Amino acid sequence: MKNNTITLTEQLYQQLCNHAKNCLPNEACGLISGNGNFVKSVFHLPNTSSSINRFYIKEQHVAKALHQISEKNEEVLAIYHTHPSSQATPSTSDLVNHPTSDVKMMILSLKQQPYPIQCYQVNHLSYTPISIVIKEGGISLCHNVES
Repeated sequence: MKNNTITLTEQLYQQLCNHAKNCLPNEACGLISGNGNFVKSVFHLPNTSSSINRFYIKEQHVAKALHQISEKNEEVLAIYHTHPSSQATPSTSDLVNHPTSDVKMMILSLKQQPYPIQCYQVNHLSYTPISIVIKEGGISLCHNVES
């Protein structure tokens, strides 16, 4: 997963956009999983902070999603969230709260259309952009994880 490109289907990108719009005015969040650098599944997780500029995911929601990811023989590629009114660039809070450098950060901005999506490799308080390729076709799944 050290490659500098991550591939996402158009279908999953649209599902991320729909989830983001449905969560407005608050941030949407979740996990992105797959194999290597190819996204196969998206897990929409509840933002329990109900905030326009922060997200918090309860441990039990993460655990449930991780179990489903493991059952699919996939790995977590990224934690995603949205920026409803700002650019798809990590905030200081995003960087401080990112749990591990082993998982990328993906941000979808709703500030302009089409909605820009960016991916980053985070290392403490610094980040490096990772290219995202959005392709048509492919098998992709979207899951809503609730309590």
